[in-house]
Amino acid sequence: MLKKRLLFTICFIAFAVMPMMAQTDKAKEINRIKLSSDYLYAEATMKDEAEALSGAQAILEMTVADWMAGQTQAEKVESYVIQAKQHFTPIITKRGQYCRAFLYVKKDEIMTIDRSAKVVPTEPVERPAEEPSQQPTTETLVVTQTDPEVAVVTDVEEQPAIKSLTPEEQRLAAIMKFSDVEGCVTALDAAGKLAGYGKKKTMPAEGVLHMLVFNRAGEIPAVLRREEDGQLLNLRTLSTDNVKNYPDCGAIWLQFK
Repeated sequence: MLKKRLLFTICFIAFAVMPMMAQTDKAKEINRIKLSSDYLYAEATMKDEAEALSGAQAILEMTVADWMAGQTQAEKVESYVIQAKQHFTPIITKRGQYCRAFLYVKKDEIMTIDRSAKVVPTEPVERPAEEPSQQPTTETLVVTQTDPEVAVVTDVEEQPAIKSLTPEEQRLAAIMKFSDVEGCVTALDAAGKLAGYGKKKTMPAEGVLHMLVFNRAGEIPAVLRREEDGQLLNLRTLSTDNVKNYPDCGAIWLQFK
């Protein structure tokens, strides 16, 4: 009888300790990857594992695009992102009742699509040449304000007074570079202020949410808030806006609790 009790106790301890050991091993692996310069990574914490993975993937895709923008020509970046997605590797851990999805990819695996792109000698010259091409885009956005269709939308004087921005919205509005998006989103998520976030194609059809609009140059030309009625408020100009004003741009959406 004593032996049975002893065996039961040992089995109980083993089943209790093994998950803890697995969590510890995963945490060590995550820290190792974070400390290495060989990887790109992103993470998200949600109640649902699928949502956490989706959020982490959205951030990692943008991180890869931002990194590749400094490695090769702008027109090749999308191809590298597609290549990288095939090598995204998840590590799932628990934070109480929440699920933490850590997603990473090795830089060498991204570059396998075209090794020669790393050593193209003309790239340092071509990168600065792309910057002036962004200016017409900015001018076009200003000019479109005189378009009759847009002018009607941006007539804010006849609209109700706009409520002041929250501290979180002020923080979002201050983001000018895509490379700063991940840190902000991660911090807000860790503080428990986000109900969800992800890529534009996963954006909820209804409800108030915020969008960080980014372009191929790694800039954030606009930060928008979608109201209950579907109208978009530009958090920088405090006037109504339209996604059509930002062609060839992507977006990351966030929804606060």
